[in-house]
Amino acid sequence: MNRPMIQNDPRDAIILSLLANAVYGGHNNSQISYQETEEVNLDARLRQVEGDVREIKSNYLTKEAFYKAGGSTLIALVVTAGIALWTVYSHLDTKVEARFSKIDDKFVQVETNIKNLDIRLTKVESRLDNVEQRLDNVEQRLGNMEKKIDGLIINSICYYNNSKDKIIFLE
Repeated sequence: MNRPMIQNDPRDAIILSLLANAVYGGHNNSQISYQETEEVNLDARLRQVEGDVREIKSNYLTKEAFYKAGGSTLIALVVTAGIALWTVYSHLDTKVEARFSKIDDKFVQVETNIKNLDIRLTKVESRLDNVEQRLDNVEQRLGNMEKKIDGLIINSICYYNNSKDKIIFLE
């Protein structure tokens, strides 16, 4: 039975068989029309079953659909995890960078304080050098005065007068 499949509504087949019975008087064709009616009924039932199977298939998850859905879900999960990790990393990087920036600022402050201290120490050293130079000048003057006094003592004649018990300086 390699007949092309007729896609008629079962009601149409029944109507056609009734018309055939009416036209031919119901003899000889009754069996044929009954078989045709039965085939049409079976075809209609087969189409209905095929439609139901298609609907069931569309409602249930197939292996291919599962892999597609799972793959896309996995890709979405990996991308989301990557974005989350990148966000955490960038946040931590910002925190660490801020801490290092504060530490760098403190080092700059310490270096500035050390430079200021060095400048102060240089000023103190120059003042001490000035004081030392003044002390050297004072020592030099004292040395000059000592030499003058020693020269006066040496150049003077000192003798002792027994009768009067006094020292007389002669120039």
